[in-house]
Amino acid sequence: MSIAAAVGFAAHIVLTDMFIDQRRVMSLAIVQTATVAVWSLAVAAPGGITMPHGTVQWGALIYLGVLCGALTLFLQAWGQARMEASRAAVIMSSEPLWAAVFAVLAGQEALSVRTVVGGTLMMGAIWLAVRIPPLRRRTDPPPTAAS
Repeated sequence: MSIAAAVGFAAHIVLTDMFIDQRRVMSLAIVQTATVAVWSLAVAAPGGITMPHGTVQWGALIYLGVLCGALTLFLQAWGQARMEASRAAVIMSSEPLWAAVFAVLAGQEALSVRTVVGGTLMMGAIWLAVRIPPLRRRTDPPPTAAS
């Protein structure tokens, strides 16, 4: 299942890169949000869909749909319109780290040495991947003074 999620994540980044430009960020985010909503309904329908009851359930639904769904799709499209897809993918791979940070801040996870070391290594790897220029292939021509 993890491999399928990774393939889906990569496909989303590649497809977003194919269709994004700085003038169409909102349009793309709306199409992506609508697509997620339709697919979610289709997947949930066989098990039955029940409407939320009460303020807490409606609040959770709105929070998840607007903040965790539509807003994050918009922010991803906005960011990807301004950088290469490979760099965006590296930065977005820090999502588990930020989930751990917020879980610790919310008191849902304990802060351990293992968590700190793992998070530090992860951020270091992301920083290196983003900051270090890509290695040249042996078949690439050497850089010239003009480039």
